[in-house]
Amino acid sequence: MNATASRNESIKQGLILDITQAYYDVLQSQELVSVSEQILARSQENTRRTRDFVEAGSLIPADIATAEVREANDQLSLLNNQNSLQIAQATLPRLLGLDPGVLLTVSVDESYQLYQDRGTIERIEMPVEEAIQTALDNRPEFQELQAQLRVQEWSLTLAKLQRWPRLNADASYDVNLDDYLRERENFSDFRSWSIGASLNFTLFDGGILSNRVKEINMQLEQTRENASDLERNVALAVRQAYLNLKRSETSLDISKAQVNNAQLSLDVIQGRFDVDKAILLELLDAQTSYAQALTNQVNAFYDYKIAQTRLQDAMGVLQ
Repeated sequence: MNATASRNESIKQGLILDITQAYYDVLQSQELVSVSEQILARSQENTRRTRDFVEAGSLIPADIATAEVREANDQLSLLNNQNSLQIAQATLPRLLGLDPGVLLTVSVDESYQLYQDRGTIERIEMPVEEAIQTALDNRPEFQELQAQLRVQEWSLTLAKLQRWPRLNADASYDVNLDDYLRERENFSDFRSWSIGASLNFTLFDGGILSNRVKEINMQLEQTRENASDLERNVALAVRQAYLNLKRSETSLDISKAQVNNAQLSLDVIQGRFDVDKAILLELLDAQTSYAQALTNQVNAFYDYKIAQTRLQDAMGVLQ
């Protein structure tokens, strides 16, 4: 891969990464809005039931205020998530070369729905050392430096050859057609061959060739050092992306368990509250924990998706 193609590929990979992240931002924001709407609907139902209990005399009027505070907080959360969604929806078309005002329709993320149904994700099984080697084989900037190294090594070889004597040889073959056509005798008598050779070498050039060799050699050593430094940077970037992906996979497992436990706790306390066996604050605390668990799960899932994308980018295989 030549230098220009490598630079173009690097730009392409960066653009793909930005667009993919923006796409996941839209999906994440959509899911967070959905969670906020679900939580707000539950808060509104709790406020309605609290009023009913106050009218029945089992709760005091202050409990209505407490429920309304919770409902207002959930309204603000929904508003913030809707605003984040609008920003994400404006960012994606801009990266695609469209006007930010263009509203792109992004369908519901089936991968997230599948994760919710099955509770499993696709995990990377590749060892980190293999991921690093894949990056060195595919990263365009590394390939560009390797191409530059090959050019400089060849230039150094040519420069060194200039200091050695140069042997030139030539040969010519001639036929005297005028005499042959006039005499009409043996054709071989009118042919002639000549062969010559010369050996050329520079006695003194003021150190020009020697300095040229030194200059190219210094450039070559600098490029080799740059390649080694880039190799270390690529290895570090891949290792960081790999570890971040592993962390996000574990976080997703934790968030899944958190949602299940919070759902169970909320269902139990909601049932007790409905029969006047639990106080309002217990219900609101359980509702808060459930809302936080759902939010954590959405964030953990898309953190995992983005971490997966960044590892592919670090390996130079993002498509």
